[in-house]
Amino acid sequence: MLSYGELTPPERALWDAFPEGHRVDLRTGVPEADDPAAGEEWGPERTVRAAVVATLLLGGNHDRSGAVAALRLAGTRITGRLDLSGTEISHPFSLEGCRLDEAVNVRGATTRTIAITDSRVPGIDAELARIEGDLDLRRSALEGGPLIVANAHVAGNLLLTDASISGPGEWAVFGGSLTLEGGVFGERLTTQGGIRLPGAHLPSGLILQAARLENADGVALAAGGVVASTVDCSQGFTAQGEVRLRRARIDGLLTFEGARLNGGGIALDCTAMHVADFDFRTAAPLSGSVDLRFAQAAWLQDSEQSWPGKVLLDGFSYDSIRFADASSAAGDGGTLARDDVARRLAWAVEIPATPLSRTNNSRAGTDRSATTTTPGACSSANNDTGASPCLRRPALGGTCSM
Repeated sequence: MLSYGELTPPERALWDAFPEGHRVDLRTGVPEADDPAAGEEWGPERTVRAAVVATLLLGGNHDRSGAVAALRLAGTRITGRLDLSGTEISHPFSLEGCRLDEAVNVRGATTRTIAITDSRVPGIDAELARIEGDLDLRRSALEGGPLIVANAHVAGNLLLTDASISGPGEWAVFGGSLTLEGGVFGERLTTQGGIRLPGAHLPSGLILQAARLENADGVALAAGGVVASTVDCSQGFTAQGEVRLRRARIDGLLTFEGARLNGGGIALDCTAMHVADFDFRTAAPLSGSVDLRFAQAAWLQDSEQSWPGKVLLDGFSYDSIRFADASSAAGDGGTLARDDVARRLAWAVEIPATPLSRTNNSRAGTDRSATTTTPGACSSANNDTGASPCLRRPALGGTCSM
């Protein structure tokens, strides 16, 4: 146990502020001088030992009745390893604009909200942790080590907006079997290495709008078996590597609107996926193939430019096609305009056909052998849903009946 007499002036300021949750801010107000990228140059007047932080979080100075203790520190270099693995932390923990010399370890810990924002840290290990709040890493840079949240339980959200993560190996984020009561919010997240979330439970969804994931020789996003309300990879989302959503269960929207998927081989693998609304209007054709075998979608929205030369569709089924511009697709009486149907059929025959397995067309009451890999090639159309005009298709490869 550290004694008060052993503490440096900034450490004493933190020690005194902790019992009432006051923030200690050591920033100068000069943006260049306060950038954590230059934190190695910060002197002893802006340095706190990790051992002091750990001592406070584990109950070193919280005996003032009626106050809510919390550790709030800004603009500080933290030296040494912050190791809280296996501990029970009952106080909120916030670092803002800080530089940590070594990785943070909260593996197997039980804690309140952890916020490390606008900071630089060489990796975070929160495997098996139980966080009764958020894990907030917005605008932080994790350099030299991954973010590990495998088998963790987070009562709130994993916040990665505007963060950057560069692990030393294939994966920047390890999150297998991660359970959130919220979601993953990673707008404009950038990674060097892939994100691995197999079997994760994300009730509030996986939001990766405008994110850039780089793992060119491997997998950019591995989310097989994920259970989520929404998976949003839109608005300029870019994957340099394969995107895997095998056996995913998505209750609402899966969208790649405006995305660029640049994986080699199979660029997008959605084998046996179940999704309510699938928006496949990418910014450009995929560089690799698309695997939708045995996937199911209630609604499909696509564009001709999205589909690559090779599409695997054996057993893929959807109920309806939603047109991007419903007003132009609808004619008098709410029927599809003839030129839109003709245009879609003309596009459909351009993709090489290969035999598919037999698919059961329960809505049409038939069992037919499918004969084409082409999405959206249906011989007739109706609209009995009351929604936007759509091309009814109970199962890919079968023929539609009016």
